[in-house]
Amino acid sequence: RKSTGHSATEFGNKFRLFRNDKAMARSPTLFTGTPLGGRIKFWTAALVGVLMILQFINFLMLLQYHMETVTIRTPSKADFSEEEFLKRHEEIQKLSEMKREKQEEQEQEASTTPFSNTTTIAMKDSHFYSGFRNQIMAFTSLVLWALKDGHGQILLESLYEKDTYGSNRLVPFTRLWDVPHWNSHYPNLPRLVDSDPVIHEQWDSERRNFYWADGKVMDKNGNNKADTATKPYVSRKQHHLFDNYARHARGTGPFDTNGKRHPSEILMFQGAMRPHPKIRKIIDGLLATLQTEGGAEVPTNTNQNTPIEYLTLHARIEPDMQRHPVCRDKKVLNLQDILDWTEAKWPDPPFQHIFMPINRQYLEKEGSQETVEYLQNNNKEDKINWIAVENLKVLNKARDKGLWNGRVKVFEFGANALNGTEFADRPSITGSMVNFFIAIGGTIFIGTEISTYSFDILNTRFFRNRMENYKYLPDGLHDWTPPGLESPPGFGC
Repeated sequence: RKSTGHSATEFGNKFRLFRNDKAMARSPTLFTGTPLGGRIKFWTAALVGVLMILQFINFLMLLQYHMETVTIRTPSKADFSEEEFLKRHEEIQKLSEMKREKQEEQEQEASTTPFSNTTTIAMKDSHFYSGFRNQIMAFTSLVLWALKDGHGQILLESLYEKDTYGSNRLVPFTRLWDVPHWNSHYPNLPRLVDSDPVIHEQWDSERRNFYWADGKVMDKNGNNKADTATKPYVSRKQHHLFDNYARHARGTGPFDTNGKRHPSEILMFQGAMRPHPKIRKIIDGLLATLQTEGGAEVPTNTNQNTPIEYLTLHARIEPDMQRHPVCRDKKVLNLQDILDWTEAKWPDPPFQHIFMPINRQYLEKEGSQETVEYLQNNNKEDKINWIAVENLKVLNKARDKGLWNGRVKVFEFGANALNGTEFADRPSITGSMVNFFIAIGGTIFIGTEISTYSFDILNTRFFRNRMENYKYLPDGLHDWTPPGLESPPGFGC
């Protein structure tokens, strides 16, 4: 104040104006009297937000454009050397296979968790035996008994099949069959489930048997002793199951179906019981080989997409059938007779392929030249099975030179087709499965009344509406499923 020479009053007035000017600079006003700074900040933020939204929309539009127009090119042989390309291709296939197997494991685990609101039954002795289809007939009887007795579940740990004519070892049911697919048919079929220590407290998972002692069944700790197993229940022995099934197939027996096949069994014939995905893949691969040998276009039998056409001939002439005591009046033991009748039935071959499911190993065991020479060199010519020797020669000639003067290719699969696969360690039962599910896909089927294998092929084909079926008898071929047949014939041998 002193330096400016103003009076105190003048200085005070100027100082107030100065303060007002600084305030105006910090917060200028519009003509409306609203502070301008706040509104500028608001509209600036709004403008920035709009710009960011527009940039994001532009990004999405560019991304969509690239997705629609840019193709990610799969590496080809031109990108790598042939060796590197094959290596990378194999790695991709392995990763894809591992992913698929993991998904299958997860599906099976989810589908086999037992329910606590229904009872479970376990197979007596925890495994099946005998030939492939005999085991399945016993299993079918187990299923029908479970339904009849009100059990909603069957214990998977009690379901093992036997590789009877191969390794003679057991194989888990889950390794052979598509369990999640089966369980999708519940409650029309009982679920196949894993064991649970609470629900199935009387079951010893490690031993695959019940906790037994002194004629009593009990829990793991030796408590809750009982005379009868209920957690889970126990089935009849296999020979009882098979007898029950044989009666059922003839229209009698314990399963009241008015003389007809049980609806749940029909579901099994129609595809509820199908091979494990890995085995189905093997089957499709084997059928695909026929395409390169002059076959049709889409060789996929297991998923029923326009299957390749072929005739299935089940000639049951192996050595064990020669010695089998039943139904001798219906037996035909010479393969050449069966082939002659087939060619006579169709002077012009109906298809380019004939599939012959046969146990070649069994036939070679008694009919090979090595076996003949061994027996001759050891003065055991009376032990030579000359029927097997002749049948093996006829089979080899048909395989190598074909039928109808070479116009039709004869092919076999079975156990030999599993070499190099993970199922080679159980060749007989898995080979029988492969043969069976290829056999049912034939446009024409020729079989025999003396074989349960033939009968099951016939039954499966009948309920899949494949009605061109013949049986061979000592006097030639006969129609096996004539028009008007309401149910397939039962097994009588």
